[in-house]
Amino acid sequence: MKIYGKRQLVDDPGRLEEVVLQVGPAEARLLAAFLTECAQEMESSDAWEHRHFSDWQRGADVEGACELIVFRP
Repeated sequence: MKIYGKRQLVDDPGRLEEVVLQVGPAEARLLAAFLTECAQEMESSDAWEHRHFSDWQRGADVEGACELIVFRP
């Protein structure tokens, strides 16, 4: 998976205005499963804070060197 982003013109350096995920069908399904599992974990635990996609998908064949982290606000 490759992730491309464009920064929003504001003072917050971590915020992106636009994100493009370059994925194929298998990677899109894998990402959907990851996000679904994160949502289920959030609903079942008030202590849930964040999860790294790279930790979750160990052993899966995902190309690219990027880090996707789901963080509860």
